[in-house]
Amino acid sequence: SHPTLSTMLYYSTHDCLVADILKNKAAFLLRLHAALAITNDDGTSSACWSADGMSFCVTNPQHFLQDTFAAFYESMSLATFEQKLRSWGFVKETSNAKLGASMADAQHEQYSHPYFTRDQQPMIRRIASDIKV
Repeated sequence: SHPTLSTMLYYSTHDCLVADILKNKAAFLLRLHAALAITNDDGTSSACWSADGMSFCVTNPQHFLQDTFAAFYESMSLATFEQKLRSWGFVKETSNAKLGASMADAQHEQYSHPYFTRDQQPMIRRIASDIKV
């Protein structure tokens, strides 16, 4: 079962309610962070954080984008998703070194940004986009 938008709005860290930030242009990042927070890192989810929490991987892009992430944000293609990540400065990783042992052999897409980490949601505010709004 997926959390509702109202449930997600209570997703908070360090007294920083997501509802207060969703009004700005970083809604995509905050909703992505919230979607990743409900995934399992045991290899059974369509996306998960790396073992060190410094990157995330998408093991089943179609399922993640049309089911898990779509509960938080509009459904989109992998190409659009990657374009949005690039516009926010994310890097697509090629190494499996940061993944847990259960994910090492799986086909996946892995992405990282120094301010987008598992345990530091407020750092999302420091990420700048190259898109002018």
